[in-house]
Amino acid sequence: MEPIDIARLEEAVVSFYRSNSQNQAITHEWLTDAEASPQAWQFSWQLMQLGKSQEVQFFGAITLHSKLMKHWHEVPPENREELKQKILESIVRFAGGPKIVLNRLCISLGAYIVHMLGEWPGAIEEVINTFQNQRMPNVSADVQLWIMLEVLTAIPEEALVIHTSVKRVVLRAELAKRVQLVIHTVERYLKLQMNRVWDAEAYSNMNRAVKCVGTWIKNIGYTIEGCVTITAVLLEVVHKCYWPCIHAGDGCMTADENELAESCLKTMVNIIIQPDCHNYPKTAFVLIKMFLDSLSETEWKRENDNEDIIVHIYMLFVSSVERHSTLLLSGITSADPELSILVHRIVQEILHCTDKPGIYPVEESCSTMALAFWYMLQDEVFAMSNDEQKHKCWEYIKPLYAHLTRILVRKSEQPDEKSLAKWSSDDLECFRCYRQDISDTFMYCYDVLNDYILEILAAMLDEAIADLQRHPTHWTKLEACIYSFQSVAEHFGGEEKRQIPRLMRVLAEIPYEKLNVKLLGTALETMGSYCNWLMENPAYIPPAINLLVRGLNSSMSAQATLGLKELCRDCQLQLKPYADPLLNACHASLNTGRMKNSDSVRLMFSIGKLMSLLRPEEIPKYLDIIVSPCFEELQAICQADSKTPAARIRTIFRLNMISTLFSSLNTDVDEQATDQPIVQPVLLIIKKIPQVLEDKTLAYDRLVFYAQRGMTLPESGAIRNSIQFLTHFVMQSRNHAHVTEVVLATGEQTLYTAMMCVGYLTPRSQVDKFADILLAMNRKYAAEMAVWMKSLMATPNFPTQLITDADKTRYTALIIKEKVNKRLLQQHLSEMAIKTRGLTEKFQ
Repeated sequence: MEPIDIARLEEAVVSFYRSNSQNQAITHEWLTDAEASPQAWQFSWQLMQLGKSQEVQFFGAITLHSKLMKHWHEVPPENREELKQKILESIVRFAGGPKIVLNRLCISLGAYIVHMLGEWPGAIEEVINTFQNQRMPNVSADVQLWIMLEVLTAIPEEALVIHTSVKRVVLRAELAKRVQLVIHTVERYLKLQMNRVWDAEAYSNMNRAVKCVGTWIKNIGYTIEGCVTITAVLLEVVHKCYWPCIHAGDGCMTADENELAESCLKTMVNIIIQPDCHNYPKTAFVLIKMFLDSLSETEWKRENDNEDIIVHIYMLFVSSVERHSTLLLSGITSADPELSILVHRIVQEILHCTDKPGIYPVEESCSTMALAFWYMLQDEVFAMSNDEQKHKCWEYIKPLYAHLTRILVRKSEQPDEKSLAKWSSDDLECFRCYRQDISDTFMYCYDVLNDYILEILAAMLDEAIADLQRHPTHWTKLEACIYSFQSVAEHFGGEEKRQIPRLMRVLAEIPYEKLNVKLLGTALETMGSYCNWLMENPAYIPPAINLLVRGLNSSMSAQATLGLKELCRDCQLQLKPYADPLLNACHASLNTGRMKNSDSVRLMFSIGKLMSLLRPEEIPKYLDIIVSPCFEELQAICQADSKTPAARIRTIFRLNMISTLFSSLNTDVDEQATDQPIVQPVLLIIKKIPQVLEDKTLAYDRLVFYAQRGMTLPESGAIRNSIQFLTHFVMQSRNHAHVTEVVLATGEQTLYTAMMCVGYLTPRSQVDKFADILLAMNRKYAAEMAVWMKSLMATPNFPTQLITDADKTRYTALIIKEKVNKRLLQQHLSEMAIKTRGLTEKFQ
């Protein structure tokens, strides 16, 4: 690069910070090249001279930091002491501001210290002594403290990102020797502040001190046995921030109090979730007890003025118990009364968190974070190997999940018409996702309660109906109950004869025209969810049809067409007596012109299925009245030679309607086969299928092996068919003891192969297909899959060395958790594939 003219450089910097984005892009490229040049070691100091503009000084400081971080090899050993002195002198010179320049210089000193740990082993001690114990001319004690804390905070952060020839593990080991000193320094400072009145400067420095500890704990780590005292101090700080405003003030914490308390709580989370802290269960017990004793008595009310702090308190509780799940389970099975009491207290706190008054996210912000705990708890119990302890835990958590089910029904209530005015579109989308999370949690409740969950929901349904009769506008409770039934629908087949018939009668009898239309939408979705049950209980099909047809002519036509599509797909033969009136109803709905294009296209699928039930001579009549308008409009568009965007949309819409109809129209569907000679041989084959499945001489393990091999092939067809076979094999296996044994014997290898494919073997475009086999295994072999998955992902460098242990742990938990939502699981697998293939930077 040519020699850089300082005047031109200053002009470019000012232009960069004060110009529009297009000019910034050009200037940024030039400045980046200048920053990377060897000359930057010289001009960075020139730019930081007093009298320069703040933008120029800041660019000089970030250039110095960039050189220290990326180009340390350019500094000759004999010049390193001089470099240190120049950094220290610059820090003192900018002690009076601007703060953004001073901050970057402190970070630069932190980077310098990381590089020099081997040659300057007492660096951190010197920094503490220089800025805490020595008085500097023209620099206040508060500013000296600010500088010290900025430098100390920067050191562990810089250790993670600087370019150095020293291995990270060696660097971390060196810094680990200094963690105790940093914690004790902050500890002493915070203790000194406890009996003083805090002004804005004190709040700022205390917040910085707390964050400093959190950064060292998070990035370097420190045994939790050494964190008991600092935890006690942090709890005292939170206490002093929170209670004075409650007892003597207006009940609302100031911004400074809120920020400081929040930092304390985040730091305690970092302490209690450290990777090796499960090795110290006694200390974990002490810390969790300290949390509960100090933080349990917070205010419990709707729209809390201090909601942010309540959120972080519950985040601490949830993080503690998720990280120390073994301690939780041992407390359930232990004879130690203190441990049992502690476990009961922490579980009750999380139950309270789930049951937070108000509707999420407008009136409360806590309850969503507790949902993951309820998945984790039942999953850990599932995975227990000791049958006696497992049974004891099961008996303990059953009433918890029964109570949780009632809470979740209440929390899934929608906002009523009066409160909707203060809801934004973002709030509504957030609530929609929250309801989906609640729906998933109902599935975990079913895993614990089994059919008993229907009794709980049925009782709440009766209560909601009674409440609606007393208060005709209170529709939200009834809607939430129906939504809860919908969430567990996939678990119940036609054999359930007590509660689901009651639900069907309720859905048919609700006076929807007098209530909010959202209630009708949920009822339509729920009816669609129970189509498998309706197939085996056809007596309830007529009221289901009446409800769905009513929905077609409402603003909930999307839900109605979805429900009707599921009914026609799952109960096609049972619909034969109703095909004519249903087709007429569908035709009438299409003719209104009120449906969205997507709903009309979806309705054509149902029309095709219904036409398939008619006699061949009847089909042309319906084709004429339903399809002819499509062809007529297409003909009109062609004759007009219209090429407008509107014409394009209508053309695609009409073609989609026609293609959807003919894709579902199948005149061979009639169960009364005319070719009788074929029937008997087919029946003989079908008769043998159950025997074949029970035939232990068949080498099912070889079939599974070949399917495993097929998953690893590069062709999409082989991948898809292999996954489909294994998915179906796993889903049917629980019905046949011998096949179950095969899955148990080969399941871990299947999982291993699937994760290897996700990790690197399979083209990334095919990764989402593996969600099917993972969902199947998680539904039918949840306990075994949890054990297999954790064991596999604990293997070093599996599936590749490009993914960190922390990410592996996170994705393991996400994959094991997901038993229902295929789209979400596909998203997790795609993200994991990006990390295992080293593509993170490309997709950021």
